[in-house]
Amino acid sequence: MHESTAQRIVTRTEQRLLAADALDRVRLAATESLAAGAVVVVDASESPIERPQKTRRLLQWENTRTRKSSNS
Repeated sequence: MHESTAQRIVTRTEQRLLAADALDRVRLAATESLAAGAVVVVDASESPIERPQKTRRLLQWENTRTRKSSNS
């Protein structure tokens, strides 16, 4: 999930809770000031792309195409 998406979800949730008087503005302001110095950990590990394996029939077709173009 991108940071912008997470921020949008948090903002919308806060707005709805404030509109329903289910969230105290004083507590919200206090938690926002605490979050200013918070550390965000991002998992940026790479995972290999899964690609479909070429079938034997496709490999034979590619070989015949290559041979025909090299004979020309």
